[in-house]
Amino acid sequence: MLKTIIKFLILAGVIMALPYLITGITVTTTTVALIATAVISLSNTFVKPILKALTLPFNIISLGLFGVVLNIILFWIASLIVPGFTIATFSAGVIGSIIISAISWILHRTIK
Repeated sequence: MLKTIIKFLILAGVIMALPYLITGITVTTTTVALIATAVISLSNTFVKPILKALTLPFNIISLGLFGVVLNIILFWIASLIVPGFTIATFSAGVIGSIIISAISWILHRTIK
């Protein structure tokens, strides 16, 4: 349980840092970052496996690169759901999604 909370807080910190790293992403408050982290985490837990199963042919044809597209879509959907968390440009969404995915992967591999 403590490891999950640590991962969650680190990801919230990364989301808070994104506006400083990428122009086009806005996070207004810490509460917004926590809510955005919760939305992204829940969508990755519950929605992403369903979308992966539905888009399996595209993922096979693209040799797994369609998984990146799913991450971008889920990141963008989180910005639509959470007021105060906005993604202004497509490139900001792509870079932000890649950063979030990389940090999540690192946390998953290091904190077990």
